[in-house]
Amino acid sequence: MSKILPAYLLLGPEAGEKNLFIDKIRKEVSPEGSEKPEEHRFYAFETGMDEVVSLLRNGSLFSSSRIIHLLDAGSVTRKSEIAILGSYLKKPNENTVLILQSDTTRAEPALKSLFPKEGTKIFWELFEDQKRGWIIRYFREAGLTITQEAVDVLLEMVENNTQDLKKECEKFTLFFKPGKKISGEELEQYIYHSKEENVFTLFEKVAARDLDASQEVLYKILLSRESAPTQLLSGLSWQFKQLLAFKTLLEQQYSAADAFSKLNIRWKRNQKIYSGGARMYSLAELKHVISLIVRYDTWLRSDKGEVHTLLLSLFLYKCVT
Repeated sequence: MSKILPAYLLLGPEAGEKNLFIDKIRKEVSPEGSEKPEEHRFYAFETGMDEVVSLLRNGSLFSSSRIIHLLDAGSVTRKSEIAILGSYLKKPNENTVLILQSDTTRAEPALKSLFPKEGTKIFWELFEDQKRGWIIRYFREAGLTITQEAVDVLLEMVENNTQDLKKECEKFTLFFKPGKKISGEELEQYIYHSKEENVFTLFEKVAARDLDASQEVLYKILLSRESAPTQLLSGLSWQFKQLLAFKTLLEQQYSAADAFSKLNIRWKRNQKIYSGGARMYSLAELKHVISLIVRYDTWLRSDKGEVHTLLLSLFLYKCVT
């Protein structure tokens, strides 16, 4: 990596590559053997730029270096906020790095203009063949091989970023012994017969419009602290958009088999879940659920953590009923 800049604007949905880039910044800011940088995280929609810049200007009491993360950079749109940041960047504090992040590829043009070309990076979604190659390499490095069918199962489970892929793959490499060749059926059995609840088992219950079971799975996930509330909504959003696409194709007189083929839904269990969901929800209801997800995601990001369980419970109630 070239010389560390005082600020970076990191855009795009590919969280895995984005985090690797941030790790490189950490290592440059704090070389091996030196103390770790002090790090702070804020969301742009709840923390004003004046507060962030005040922290940037003040020296750290606990470390010689500091990294400030400002998430949801797409919310930085006001001219006054951008002006405050621009004023700071004319004379930034030494040994302090500001990292603005967004899951989208867009940012306010005036905000982008504050960052040099080398300080602005977009981390795009992986193409299908790139994801396949990533999964195969990950298992090979763990001493395992994986069938194409099993790769298909993983791709249907995980959103299009290597951070989520790595998280799921890590679980399987711990479960299966080195030298094992993993089949799709074995992955399916592990996912649905392990004691762990996740966004996929939650979607299965919501798609079946089973409120009691949905709430039970939700509470187990929240108690495990494996997924943040916004991550749960993101996973549900992805699956409901798939269900909407499937339902739309059925309405256009595609056969279920052709619709599954067109949407790359190959896993038999997923086909069963989507078929059931298409029977339980109308097109209008599915569109409404997706709009609910957007609304509740905004509320989760703006409200304190104490009400997150209540908000998610209410969200499930509105989806199912």
